[in-house]
Amino acid sequence: TPDYISPEQAEGDEADQRSDIYSLGVILYEMVTGSVPFKGDTALSVALKHKSKLPPDPKKLNPEVSESLSRLILICMEKDRERRYQTAGELLSELEKIEKGIPTKERILLKRKLEIKWKSILLYVGVPLLLILLIAGAIVLFTGRVGTIDSVAVLPFENLTGDTDQEYFVNGFTEELIWQMGRIGVLRVISRTSVMRYKETEKPLPEIAHELNVDALIEGTVHQVGDSVSIRVRLIDALPEERILWEQTYDRAMTDVFLIYSEVARAIAGEIKVKLTPQEETHFASIGSVNPEAYEAYLKGEFHWNLGTAEGQKKGLTFYHQAVEKDPTFALAYSGLAFAYNSIGHSPMATPDSFPRALAAARSALRLDEMLVEGHAAMALIKFYHEWDWDGAEKAFQRALEINPSVAFIHYHYAWYFAVLGRLDEAIVEHKRARELDPLNPLHTAWLGGLYWIGGRYDDAIDEARKSLELDPDYGIGLYILGAANAEKGMYEEAIAAHQELVKVAPWWSFALGRTYVLAGRRDEARKILAELEKEEATPFGAFGLAILYTALGKKDEAFRWLAYEYPHAWFLGIRMLPSFEPLWDDPRLHDMLRKLNLPQPDESP
Repeated sequence: TPDYISPEQAEGDEADQRSDIYSLGVILYEMVTGSVPFKGDTALSVALKHKSKLPPDPKKLNPEVSESLSRLILICMEKDRERRYQTAGELLSELEKIEKGIPTKERILLKRKLEIKWKSILLYVGVPLLLILLIAGAIVLFTGRVGTIDSVAVLPFENLTGDTDQEYFVNGFTEELIWQMGRIGVLRVISRTSVMRYKETEKPLPEIAHELNVDALIEGTVHQVGDSVSIRVRLIDALPEERILWEQTYDRAMTDVFLIYSEVARAIAGEIKVKLTPQEETHFASIGSVNPEAYEAYLKGEFHWNLGTAEGQKKGLTFYHQAVEKDPTFALAYSGLAFAYNSIGHSPMATPDSFPRALAAARSALRLDEMLVEGHAAMALIKFYHEWDWDGAEKAFQRALEINPSVAFIHYHYAWYFAVLGRLDEAIVEHKRARELDPLNPLHTAWLGGLYWIGGRYDDAIDEARKSLELDPDYGIGLYILGAANAEKGMYEEAIAAHQELVKVAPWWSFALGRTYVLAGRRDEARKILAELEKEEATPFGAFGLAILYTALGKKDEAFRWLAYEYPHAWFLGIRMLPSFEPLWDDPRLHDMLRKLNLPQPDESP
């Protein structure tokens, strides 16, 4: 109805679950204020207001509404559906956190009132409600679930070759199938980092599905012999118990391995009654053959790069280059190079040619395949971290997510794009989307805590940092955020303990411990760390750390000297938002440096 219609429905566009979230936001608005946000003389006038007008802040209409609940309602009612909560589960999680802030006595009283009202409601709707529950129960009994399958995880395929040296091919098949399944836009597909935790696991499938919060699992086996490959794939409805929905074996020449991805994706879409869009149909129909030698080199590059070691990355780059040499028309190999050089450029080991090499590779990838999501994602990172082309970066992020909305790391970097521009609420929503797609990757939990730290929500930051350390006790970023947030709260003992652990696992973060020592009044120990850092060979990351430590010590001239080292670089983007640099925000020199990046000035509202 017009009072609850979403903007996209008012425009006649296709609606999805985010339209329901908008309508639910209107209901919540009405519950806490006593009226709907928009009124008008006609249904059309109300619908147009949903499309073009911003709702009044609920807190202004009812001062008893908390800031957090008011913010939640307004996020639900964002005009752009990408800025709303993306799923009901995400919204529920936020509501539960808000509820925990209600004193116990009030919460019990509230529930008692609801129970009394519920008894009255049952007098009128009890029979229809009972029928609905009976129907739902019958669906669960005979089909195993209520509703459709809209989320899947591709578990690591089993290597049947008996040759551990072929593990790169088996892992590569798993990863590429994840990418191809992600091209089906209505599906939520879990990212590689999370599913690889289940390699060779003995956990029951229902337990895995529950941990990943998915409806179904895809698993199978790979057997490669010479120039041929045999793949067996099955789709399993894992909740409430295992039930095979579909199973198929594919025997193909290695040149046709990409056709298997296309056939599997189409078959699963048909099995779960998902209608592919014309763009998706075109993509799967256009998948062709591949040069086996080039593809093998590319898979070896992916395998070694994903090891995350310096030696692995060196080997990975070598194999990516080999793939390009063996087939200069292989777009995927160029995207591998683009991602690799992007990662190097955004790491403590950055080199001056990292981003130019990434740019050249990304351009080659997109010239060969304009629909390659990896190419658009790589270009988004270059425009964001290196070219500071904010409009171009946003378009590239949006284009990549339009092609494949299930790539967690694109959502992750898009979140930091929003953060750099001062759009923190959007950054948090986008970061949560990344975590939903890659729930077992501590990166998304730790840096979500980083966003809370930046926004002054220190307790939330500490909570997320601890969650990341539950996934990986030695996770450096989790220790960094844990220490930084505790330091902002004045809990210096806890902050120092976290940062001392950080330096053990990641010595290049020692500047963080130095800053924490300064905040705790232990300046002599901070100066010792500073002296050691000054002896090291300068890098953009190291210079950035020295600038943070000099800022903490109140030596602004030295801080700006190190900020100017190879300025501007990817790390410099943090200058405007990190609390570590707050003492510099009113300095004219910082304003001058920010102008080169076309970023909002410190005294402006982004």
